[in-house]
Amino acid sequence: MKKGIIFQIFLRLFGIFILFIGIRMIGEGIYNYINEHTQKDWITIYAEVSDISSEYSSTWSRHGSHSYVSYDITYQYEVDGQEYSDILYNRGEPMALGEKVKIKYDPNAPGNSTHILSPSIYNMIIFLICGSIFTTIGYFMSGTWALLRKIRRKGKPEEEEKLPPEEYVDPKKIKYVSNKW
Repeated sequence: MKKGIIFQIFLRLFGIFILFIGIRMIGEGIYNYINEHTQKDWITIYAEVSDISSEYSSTWSRHGSHSYVSYDITYQYEVDGQEYSDILYNRGEPMALGEKVKIKYDPNAPGNSTHILSPSIYNMIIFLICGSIFTTIGYFMSGTWALLRKIRRKGKPEEEEKLPPEEYVDPKKIKYVSNKW
């Protein structure tokens, strides 16, 4: 009995966690799209790669080891004689020092820049779909659905089960027919 209760509590807590992850994914997708959309009037320029750092990662599985290298690329750009820099994190491909990178910067605050040049509806749709799936799974796993059904039924009186009337056949009233040939 205790194992069943512990499992149910664990399942509910895991469901709540999944529910919050799904809601966050939906929010992140919408927020990122709106943020990218507000950057449409930013000025596009070419920046120069000034530094590259790499990080080697390795994972082990039953199929063998998998390793990869991710690169953090620092770029510099100049606006009105003032130099600014920013970093592109977790890139799969290295870039050469001095290589040009197309970026956008905020004309009102030139220190703010991004390499995302246009809003991506594709990314927003992916976040919305995945977030909706996680939210739905979390909603049912957390017990929210069952709790809401229970609350809705609480205000209503219990319905009495109505069965169809029983058919009673009085054996005295049965006429027996003889099968004589």
